[in-house]
Amino acid sequence: MTQVKQPTLSDHPWHLTVIDRLDGEDVEPVVGFQPVVMFSEEASPTGSRLMSGSTGCNRFNATYDAGRGGRLVIGPAALTRMACASDVMRLEQVFMIGLQGARTYAITDTGLAIDFDGGVLHFRANDAGG
Repeated sequence: MTQVKQPTLSDHPWHLTVIDRLDGEDVEPVVGFQPVVMFSEEASPTGSRLMSGSTGCNRFNATYDAGRGGRLVIGPAALTRMACASDVMRLEQVFMIGLQGARTYAITDTGLAIDFDGGVLHFRANDAGG
């Protein structure tokens, strides 16, 4: 019996599949503008690890700390300031609120879930297909 290796948090892209919002207004990525995030094991000068990604419109960099029990803290992000279509900008806003408000994360067979005050960001690994 072959065992499937579960992805780790770092060193590969995670592609957003949906933002499940507590208010019931789930947000799906706009076709062609899918947010992606990559957590690195590389440390910043402060000791936190580095992360980067795209909101689907703009690129960002930030630091993060992942701890016991799935705790996840993401620092303030440096974000480029390109303008995109209004639906892409709405997605960017909700996505960044979710990342900046991250509380915990969990990696399962289906991907990565990041819990924040307003809901859950759901991602799939780059090699998970679909």
